[in-house]
Formats: sequence, C-alpha cells, structure tokens
Amino acid sequence: GACAAVTTIITSSALDPHDYEPSPADIASFGDAELVVVNGCDYDHWADETARELDPRPVIVNACEVVGKGDGDNPHVWYGPDFVVAVAGAVTEQLQSVLPSVGTYFPDRAAAWSASMQGYRDEIARIRTEFPGRTYAATESVFDNMGDALTLENTTPEGFARAAANETDPSPGDVQAFDELLTGGGASVLVYNVQTEGSIPQQIRGTAEGAGVPVVDVTETVAEGATSFAEWQVSQLQAL
Repeated sequence: GACAAVTTIITSSALDPHDYEPSPADIASFGDAELVVVNGCDYDHWADETARELDPRPVIVNACEVVGKGDGDNPHVWYGPDFVVAVAGAVTEQLQSVLPSVGTYFPDRAAAWSASMQGYRDEIARIRTEFPGRTYAATESVFDNMGDALTLENTTPEGFARAAANETDPSPGDVQAFDELLTGGGASVLVYNVQTEGSIPQQIRGTAEGAGVPVVDVTETVAEGATSFAEWQVSQLQAL
C-alpha cells in the first residue's frame, strides 16, 4: 500500500529460479531495504546472504523458517495454503515493527488481502470436495504442498521425484517408470512445471499427452499477465 515500496527480484516466469544468478543491479537493490523477504530452504541462498551482509542489516523474514522448514525440505512453501497465511502474518508483524507510527494500517491491509484470497480458498475447498483422493504425477516438486492441501495422492515414481528435488537427471529406469505410470493409468493428471528446463520433462509430457492424461501447466513464479498471487493460483486451480 501507501506505506511500502516493493522491489521483486525475479519477475519473469520464463526463468528457472533454481538456476537464477543475480545481477549486480539485483544485489544493489537490497541496499536501501528495511525489510527483506526471502524464501529460504536453500532456494535463494544468495538473497539471504546478501541481506545478512548489509550494514545496517534489514529485518529479514525467511519464509521457510516461519513455517518450520529448512534445508533439505521442499522449498516451494508458497504452494502451501497454510504456509502462505503464516508468512503473510510474519510480514505484517515485521512491517509494523519497522513503521509503528502508521497504527493499524498494515493489519488493515492484511485483512483486505485476506478477503481478496477468498476465491483461492473457495477453489481449494471445491477440489477437496469434488475430487478427494484423485491421483497426480508431477515433473517437479513445486506443486506438492498444494497437492497435499487438496488431498490428492502423489503417484510420481520415487526415484524420479528424488532426482528432480536434487536437481539431477533421473536414471533411464526412473524415466521408464514414469512412462509406465502414465500409460498404465496411474495418474489422473500430470502437473507440469513449465519453468523446469531440459528434454526429460518434455518427454514425460509427450508420454502423458499420448496416453490421454490431461496436463496441467504450473509456474514457480507469478504467471505472465496475472495481477496478483490469488489470480495466478486460482487460474491454475481452475485448470486442474
């Protein structure tokens, strides 16, 4: 709102954030920050390191720490509905501490934001009610926290999922297991992270399309054209 100027470092959904290399201008943009929000879980270690080296050091909100996650855990915490609420609460609290003179302005903004998220909550409730226990497979772990919230069963082959989480290539056996899962009816849908680079995810997508398994595209960062987090997420949930 009127009491904050926000700079977002990664703004394009055409990039893979896991491989992002910050520019000197990106690093310089931290210089005047009073509050820095990082993801944590070693997802954006460069951002956390930059913020901690500043003098004076800004207030830092580490999303993974807020929700009790750490290195080795699934870093995509913004796909967990409860995590989103917790981090929003932490940001609101720290904004109040940085600028106490504005009274209830930040809690009021947080309440307005929460109201704007009603469509997001409604879509989650709808899927939980209409499609409980349906199966999905995924080319990458970005969607897993949301899958849990929707009570969907993740049938992604374990070896493939582990390789994707470790940012390594799956073995030929892992790829074959994924192909067999899709051609054998082991997943109601394939969730496809369009920001993951490489030929193997594309091969998996081709297998799904050939087997008649619907493919749901998701992104790690806010999709092009979306004007808010809620709009982005609701669009993906409706596609699902």
